[in-house]
Amino acid sequence: MPDAATASAALAAGEIDWWEIPPIDFVPKIEQTASLTTFLPDPLGTQGWLRPNHLHPPFNNKKARQALVAMMNQEMYLQAAIGVPKYYRTCSSVFACAGRTPARPAPRGSPSRTSSVRGSSSRSRATTVAR
Repeated sequence: MPDAATASAALAAGEIDWWEIPPIDFVPKIEQTASLTTFLPDPLGTQGWLRPNHLHPPFNNKKARQALVAMMNQEMYLQAAIGVPKYYRTCSSVFACAGRTPARPAPRGSPSRTSSVRGSSSRSRATTVAR
C-alpha cells in the first residue's frame, strides 16, 4: 500500500498482518494497539554520513571542513531526522558501532566490550506484525 494512513488503518482493522517499514510518525499509535507488535528487524541499524565535496569551494579549504565538523551535533540531527529517541543512538565510530547483537555478546575483555564508543546513528525503523 503506497499510502501510510491507509496501511495503518488496514493494520488496525486486521485487513493486513504485516507492515515492514512504517513511518516513524505512525509507530507510537501502532504501539498503543494491544493486538500489534513492533520490533527492530536490524539491531545494528544504519549509518548516515556527511561527506562534503572537498574539490569545490568552500570545502576545498581545510579550515571550512574543520568548521563543519566542529558545528555538527549528531544528537540534534538525529532528533530532527528520527524524532523518537529510542529509535536512534549516537556514535563516533567510522565503522559500524555495536557490532554485536544482544544474542551474541562480545567475549569478556574484547575491545568491543570495553570500548566507550557505542551505537550507530539511526537504528532501523520498526516493523509491525499482528499478534
